[in-house]
Amino acid sequence: MRRTLLALIAAALLLSPLPAVAQIGQTATLTGTVTDSTGAILPGVTVTVAGDSLIGGTRTATTDANGGYRFPALPPGRYRVSAELSSFKKWEQDDVRLELGQTIALDARLEVGGLSETVSVTGDSPQVDVRSSASQKNLTTDVMENIPFTNRFGPGAMLLSPGVNPNNYSAYGSGAASSNSYMIDGVDVSDPESGTIWVFANHNWIQEVQVIGLGANAEYGGFTGVASNSLFRSGSNSFKGLFETLLENDGLTGENVSAEILELNEDLTPGKTHYVTDSTFQIGGPIRRDKAWFFTSVQYYRPKTAPAGYPPTPPFDYATGVGPEAREEVSPRFLFKPTLKLGGSDQLTGFFEADKYTVDGRGIGANVAREAGTHQDSPEVTWNGNYTKVLNSSSVFDVKYSGFWGYYYLSPYNGDDTPGWYDVDEDFYAVNSYYFYKADRLRHQANASVTKFASGFAGEHNLKFGAEFERSYIKSEYGYPGGMYVQAYSGVPGYVYLYDGYLKDNINTRVSAFAQDSWTLGSRFTLNPGLRFDRNMGYNKHLGDQVFATNSISPRIGFAWDVTGDSRTVVRGHYGWYFDGAKSSYYDLLDPQQSPFYGAYIDSNLNIISDVYLKRPGTNRFIDPDIKHPRLKQAMVGFERDLGMGVSVGATGIWRDNDQFIDDILQTPLSDYSTLTLADPGPDGVAGTGDETGTTLTLYDQDTDPNDNTFLITNPDDAFRRYRGLELSANKRMSNRWQLQASWVISKITGNYNNTGNGGNSTAEYNNPNNNSRLQPFREGRLTNDNTHIGKVLGSYRAPWDVLVSGAFFYTSGQTFARTVRTARFGQGRSDVFIEPRGSQRFDAQPRLDLKVEKQFRMIGDRRLGLTFEAFNLANNSAITNQTIRSGSAYGTPTAIVQARRLRLGAVYRF
Repeated sequence: MRRTLLALIAAALLLSPLPAVAQIGQTATLTGTVTDSTGAILPGVTVTVAGDSLIGGTRTATTDANGGYRFPALPPGRYRVSAELSSFKKWEQDDVRLELGQTIALDARLEVGGLSETVSVTGDSPQVDVRSSASQKNLTTDVMENIPFTNRFGPGAMLLSPGVNPNNYSAYGSGAASSNSYMIDGVDVSDPESGTIWVFANHNWIQEVQVIGLGANAEYGGFTGVASNSLFRSGSNSFKGLFETLLENDGLTGENVSAEILELNEDLTPGKTHYVTDSTFQIGGPIRRDKAWFFTSVQYYRPKTAPAGYPPTPPFDYATGVGPEAREEVSPRFLFKPTLKLGGSDQLTGFFEADKYTVDGRGIGANVAREAGTHQDSPEVTWNGNYTKVLNSSSVFDVKYSGFWGYYYLSPYNGDDTPGWYDVDEDFYAVNSYYFYKADRLRHQANASVTKFASGFAGEHNLKFGAEFERSYIKSEYGYPGGMYVQAYSGVPGYVYLYDGYLKDNINTRVSAFAQDSWTLGSRFTLNPGLRFDRNMGYNKHLGDQVFATNSISPRIGFAWDVTGDSRTVVRGHYGWYFDGAKSSYYDLLDPQQSPFYGAYIDSNLNIISDVYLKRPGTNRFIDPDIKHPRLKQAMVGFERDLGMGVSVGATGIWRDNDQFIDDILQTPLSDYSTLTLADPGPDGVAGTGDETGTTLTLYDQDTDPNDNTFLITNPDDAFRRYRGLELSANKRMSNRWQLQASWVISKITGNYNNTGNGGNSTAEYNNPNNNSRLQPFREGRLTNDNTHIGKVLGSYRAPWDVLVSGAFFYTSGQTFARTVRTARFGQGRSDVFIEPRGSQRFDAQPRLDLKVEKQFRMIGDRRLGLTFEAFNLANNSAITNQTIRSGSAYGTPTAIVQARRLRLGAVYRF
């Protein structure tokens, strides 16, 4: 056995580069031990699993000398497990549930007797993974199908998971959506530029979602928030499908703009839902029973909505009448997923997905004129092919190729020659969109992994080695229509920014490798050591050179203690390093095709009447040759207890520290600046009115030519983000007609580097001494997404008369903010500076109750017709989510509130 282990380690080194997401895939594992009624181990027992989700129908294994058995690479689902041995009664347990990524231990105890006799176990199957040190969360099929969810965007279901902010994807204090890893069937579908979600999938296509971040082992990489893996549905030996259509309109939408809010902002009129239609047809079944299955679906999604206050009444004479009256989207989507059994142990799966995302009115709002939004055009296709070979009950080989292609273009309504305007005094965008944007993406990824179970060498080892290669092509173009962006003051033009934009053309290359062991010592204690390596490289086409390279080593170590020895109670702990994924935004400012950014004063006819000031040179960045990848250092300790009857409870303490952020730091010495003192004029922005706080700041006015400024892309050594949290959870899986998932995460998030994004090179941190945490006293504090409380309760009940009642309650503390003051126009331009500590104030908390009622009508056979009624924000909460935070006459004016109560009607035919 020692030779086997050494051979596996050597093979891993030879196969390197190997990675994380390699077998974050589509399966689960079932293990256990078979004994007789006295507790003596029984080798040679035939154990069989059978289930609708297993192509081929059944799989068998024989217990080893220690009485153990293993079924690796089982699709998630419900199984019947049986054990047979001559001179013993047949043992059988039904409804054994396996969730995505789980390893569940199910032990069997055989009684002496004849094989013709069967002992059927009716107790609960285990639901706690007592060998994993990770605190993994799964949104099962019962949750995905029954819980009301306003977002019909499939991967967005991760917002239902504990610790993930349901309003912005920030997970456990992370940098919002760009800090997570998004996968479908183990395929990374993140935007290679910034890391946000790229692929749009239908909610109905998703069978289950696995969300893991706390204690994730070395398989998982490319995130400092959480990793989310959504599993597409598959076919089976029987034909199953549905047709669903959903409807919303303005008659089903409430109003939640109170008199108090209108008094603060009379233009914040209620939002409007013209209509939202969402229709899906899907079917899955056999092409050939036990040999070839398919699942396919089409969706047509078309919402037309307007946010609160839109379309606005433009101040002065801004309106041109061009542009949509609401945000209107047209999104057709298609999916085909085959499953093929190639031989006794070979399986091939994959999918092809295509969608087109067309939007009129992107970016509209209460302070955006109709002509100042953009039109979006976004087609894409995604593909995946996955070959799995179960060599035997202890060995699995898996290889995968995947990728996507697509683009999204944002076009101004008034053409490419008419500049957009922004009225500073009115906080209003008009005349035209002030920008255009074109993004082209292509991604290729190949994964390979091997899993080997070995015993007899200092305990039992479940070893896994993997490799991953990614290459992504990222082309982004941005600019101002007409090459300028006008700033007006109470309707009168006064200043203009001159900018011909940029064209960034880059290639990400990532090579990763991991080795992970689940090492069981005795029968109740498991160590989970792991090591991951990621090499991220960035190549710029215009320079014809590699401009970025990081080597990241991620040690992971965890433990799991089966306290009671019955696979019902586990105490777990873990410490590990995690690094963000490959993103071109970390280095794309090095691209030479970036125009300088100028500013000048203008008259009412847009004629320049002053010198032209250079605000930002085009090619003035260089990179630290020793740059490191953004890192998360995480520790957690917790417990989970299976109480029986499908109920489990848990608690986890969480410590997270982020560092090694990537940012471009201004290199101009302070000797090139004059200093002056800014006195707080108070919230009204006018000195001498009695609301002054007495606070003063030292500000810096550049004396030298900004054309000479340079910026170093590096890791600011003082930048930090700190998260401390406690997660409490209680779960009841669907049985006896009801289910429940409840969680409450209490946390504190502090730092001097904000957590609204993690794309790197922020313009708000180190580009100006007046926003630099090294020089300004109020840059450290509670970060924007410091949500002290994130509570979620999801549940459903199957009432008599075929009525399903389900609900979801969310409670999220409001985001933080700090009042700012606008500086004078210095040599380096103007900026907003904190006049009080970061995070001193907080927007309204956001409680939300969603409800769903479905009445089902039984038809021929298993066919059912369901009529659904859903209500979102049932209490019609009107929490303010944004306001003007700059000192001045508009300070405190609410600019956004939560969406009003919405009702959704639907019909679904299942067969």
